Amino acid sequence: MKSNDYSKNYQISKYQNIVILGGGFIGIEVADQLTKAGKNIHLIEMAPHLMNRSFDPEFSTKIKEAIEEENVRVSLEESVLEIEKNHEQVVAVKTNRGSYQADAVIVAAGFVPNTSFLNDQLELLGNGAIKIDTYGRTSQKDVFAAGDCASIPHRILGDIYLPLATTANKMGRIVGVNLSGVQMQEYSGTLGSSAIKVGEYEAAATGITEKMAREKGLDIKTTCIETMNHSNYYGTQEKIMIKLVYDRQTKVLYGAQLFGKNETVLRATGLAVAIHAQMTTEELGFVDFAYAPPFSSTWEALNVVANTAK
Repeated sequence: MKSNDYSKNYQISKYQNIVILGGGFIGIEVADQLTKAGKNIHLIEMAPHLMNRSFDPEFSTKIKEAIEEENVRVSLEESVLEIEKNHEQVVAVKTNRGSYQADAVIVAAGFVPNTSFLNDQLELLGNGAIKIDTYGRTSQKDVFAAGDCASIPHRILGDIYLPLATTANKMGRIVGVNLSGVQMQEYSGTLGSSAIKVGEYEAAATGITEKMAREKGLDIKTTCIETMNHSNYYGTQEKIMIKLVYDRQTKVLYGAQLFGKNETVLRATGLAVAIHAQMTTEELGFVDFAYAPPFSSTWEALNVVANTAK
């Protein structure tokens, strides 16, 4: 088969009933786009919540509601048993709860580092990722690693596996500089900042979730409120839901999550800077953010949520 014949054979226009396996960033983003193309989309996730690694349950629920508003069918806590075919054509997806008609299946169920070729010559994390330090150095002298095959230094959690394009690019630059031998540069650490758009809604997370904090044994408190994106006398005012995770004693910020419509995700940038700088909720509550009625209120939404932290 010629290459152009292959692409024609797999044009998305041929398929109407599409099942997506995996409720993470890729699965939801693909589902959101395919509904805009008029496809019937069924999203299957084996976990109890969508995007459960990046968001706490109250935000996962909002994301689920947002994708369902786009006419995506969502099934949670279902495991795929078989992809049924008829003469090499997909016809259905069978799970532990039923069988669903499908013309095509998109697998977005995550991945593991492809490092088996190393034959255990480098120190690895439990999932097979190459363990590196803040300079990108591996356990072998003069061997560096970066990207989805490697771990990444996290400012709060330490050495973890977090395959994100942003961290891969930054660590790749660090390794490039250090390989030059001119001057060693150290990576200050990631916060796993990420964002997604679902229909008319936006969601973002930076730092650690409440679940991550408790798993690490941190003594934390949280606050979660709904506030407005800008002044009520300016049109298109919308609610933004914001959650902060912070140290019970010192009030130092550990993490934040946001969900809303207009002007939601860009606020995560300010929260990422605050967490990176180890700012307290008291400090964040009085940061002098820019104000004008189209953009915020006199008490910016980040001020408001920070001042609810007790």
